[in-house]
Amino acid sequence: MQATLFLLSLVLLAGAFDAPPLPTSFTADVLVTIAGCQQTKGKLYFDSVNQRTRFDSPSGKPIFSQTTVDIFTKSSEYTITNGSCQVGKTQQSSLLPYTVPASAVYQGQTTVNGIDCQTWIVASGLLTVTYYVIGDLAGSLARITVDTGLGGQAVTNFFNIIAAVPDASVFDCLALGCKPAVYDVSGYVKNAINNQPIAGAYVTAVEAEMTVKTDSQGLYMQTALTAGNVTLSASADGFYNASSLLSLNSTIQAGTNADFSLSPLLVQQGYRIVLTWGATPSDLDSHLITPFGEIYFNSKGVIYGNFTATLDVDDRSGYGPETITIQNAQGYTLKYYVLNYSRSPAIGTSTAKVVLYGKAGVIKTYLVPPNLMDLNWYVFTINADGSVTDN
Repeated sequence: MQATLFLLSLVLLAGAFDAPPLPTSFTADVLVTIAGCQQTKGKLYFDSVNQRTRFDSPSGKPIFSQTTVDIFTKSSEYTITNGSCQVGKTQQSSLLPYTVPASAVYQGQTTVNGIDCQTWIVASGLLTVTYYVIGDLAGSLARITVDTGLGGQAVTNFFNIIAAVPDASVFDCLALGCKPAVYDVSGYVKNAINNQPIAGAYVTAVEAEMTVKTDSQGLYMQTALTAGNVTLSASADGFYNASSLLSLNSTIQAGTNADFSLSPLLVQQGYRIVLTWGATPSDLDSHLITPFGEIYFNSKGVIYGNFTATLDVDDRSGYGPETITIQNAQGYTLKYYVLNYSRSPAIGTSTAKVVLYGKAGVIKTYLVPPNLMDLNWYVFTINADGSVTDN
């Protein structure tokens, strides 16, 4: 079974797979044959809704029989044998190999194990994957065949298919004696307008319901957080609260993507824009176009009557923040965009986030489109009447 997952993951990594047109969840008995001789029987649980699979494979002689359970989730692989558990990382490419990709080419009808099936083929380099889909159970599989082009072949046959999402208890690693992967997360909490540490700020791991306090350097540490999606929130007196969603599959060090840049409360009507991003590109620049000039790293302030706009922080080494504060903007149109000053890699890879604050708190949070290739990311316009238009 592991060999089948590996071969299928190679096809996925090669970029041949699009989103499957008929995603499905099911439970089935399977028979896996490698290179025409090595056979493994087992039971497969496939849950595409929550992106997880489980494969139970009996092994050993009858008197010493045992069952190995492999559970794949979004972030980890759990292998449990006789109560002994090993935890590793799951590659996303090997997580969902049991759906027919949109790029598959229809090859006609055939019969597999006495069942009428549609045949679909995907080829990538030397690899060819053939899907045999049961006609009366849309998306359910009778067989998957993987040919390496070098004489190797893996065939997985599916029997006794129950087309439904398996019960969540099937994937309960704790009940099987396996603890989920855990990692530590540390970071700094800093003032967004001067990049100075905030001592005594609170950082909460929401799912774990654990709160810690920053030290004199603004440093916090959350220990033993369960792998997967983790929500962190930060708060401090005199600042707006902030939150961050992390995909946790390894230890996160301070000074990287678990840092917080908190905006001080605005004492009068106005706006504050806080830009943060990942390690690369190292230099993203905030730009604000006003009727009285453009605010950016080479022109950090504009004053016209009561109107003021200033670039409070300029960062060139990754993660940010870059912060702009605006006061008395009524009656003026302001346009904000982000420039990829580094030029490479593309800004869409930066995981950049822009938070727009008003006096009452967060107006809106913007995330960079992951496929954006342009040098400029045009984010929003603050209109003369105070409304905000997304660009």
